[in-house]
Amino acid sequence: MIAYCGLKCHECDAYIATKANDKEKIQRLSKEYSSEREFYAPEDIWCDGCTEKNGRIFSWCKECLIRNCCSERQIPNCTYCEDFPCEVVQEDPGGAEERLIALKEGFSSPS
Repeated sequence: MIAYCGLKCHECDAYIATKANDKEKIQRLSKEYSSEREFYAPEDIWCDGCTEKNGRIFSWCKECLIRNCCSERQIPNCTYCEDFPCEVVQEDPGGAEERLIALKEGFSSPS
C-alpha cells in the first residue's frame, strides 16, 4: 500500500506494529515519536494506512495537508494530480516530493 505522500506503508513502523497487533512496539513508538513539542499516546500510533476510509490513522497523519488534499480530490496519491508537484508537496518537511517523484518515474519507466 502506498500512502498519499508516497510513503510505502509496509516500511512504516506504526503500520507494521498495527498489522502485527504489537502493543509493546506501539508503546515504544509513542515514546520514540513524542518530543517536548508533541506527545503521541499509544492510541495515537495505531495505523491501517492513511488511505483507509474507515481504518485507524496515525494521529499526525490526520492533519497531513497532502492526505487531506488527495482525499478531497479522490486520488490515490499526488502523482495522479494534474497540479503535481504543487506547493503543498514541495513544502512538506517529510520528504514527500522526493518520494513522489521517484514513484511517478517508476510508473512511467518501461518494464
